[in-house]
Amino acid sequence: MNFLIVYFSYTGNNRLLAEELSERLDCDSCPVVEKKSRTDITNLLDMVFRREPKLEPLALSPANYDHIVFVAPLWNAHLANPMSALIKRERASIHDYSFITFSGYHRPGQPEQVGKQLRELTGKAPEALTELAVTDLLPERDRKNVRIVSNFLASPADLNRYESQIDDFLQQINPAVPWRQVPFEDRPGIRS
Repeated sequence: MNFLIVYFSYTGNNRLLAEELSERLDCDSCPVVEKKSRTDITNLLDMVFRREPKLEPLALSPANYDHIVFVAPLWNAHLANPMSALIKRERASIHDYSFITFSGYHRPGQPEQVGKQLRELTGKAPEALTELAVTDLLPERDRKNVRIVSNFLASPADLNRYESQIDDFLQQINPAVPWRQVPFEDRPGIRS
């Protein structure tokens, strides 16, 4: 199967995840690039007013791939505005797809809400939908501190703590590869 990773990352955490997935799937990846730089104020205004940012064309066409893996943060339990704008724009060229996010929190009903948003944007359900939460990496005392959670910068070692969830995601989108049968240290992309 021919995969393409399409990612948006504001802090770099989802870029790190996209790079990991691209290496492990041995596939192409390309970022969603906005025409104007993003700030925290832009994020807030986009969320409140549901604004769609202007985007540069993708470097690679989703139409040339069998399966698109979208990687992006969730903002207030919704796809980050640049990713939702991209999916809306590229809808006709998306065949099969899945979605994975590295975001701040697990919220009740969030996976269902994100799945619904993706179905509305694409006209079909994702083959897989996975959430990795920053709060899972933090001590209990810091998990409700929005500043700490939103400013957290993940390392490759942090991604290793999500081994099981990433394996499950990869198994769902590419069942031909027995991800869990490959010794962890021998897997492509795994770094210490």
